[in-house]
Amino acid sequence: MDVMVAGTDDNPYQIFQGQMGNFTRFINHSCRANSQFQKFIWRGRERIVVVSRGITAGSEITVDYSDRYWERLGKKCLCGEACCRFR
Repeated sequence: MDVMVAGTDDNPYQIFQGQMGNFTRFINHSCRANSQFQKFIWRGRERIVVVSRGITAGSEITVDYSDRYWERLGKKCLCGEACCRFR
């Protein structure tokens, strides 16, 4: 099973994604992201990498999912940043 289990004894959580996707499904949105996705073509195929700078060990890796992502969802952004565009 493809499950990520984490958290603490008092506040555990798990993420189940079945057999779809890769590690990037664990990268959460933030309106103040510390990394970004970059697309490029290599050997005729589109590739996407996560590019970041200065993220310390143990810090959460976040990307900005973009305005377009939130416009299509019926959900609220929960990033909690003071600069949140979707409150």
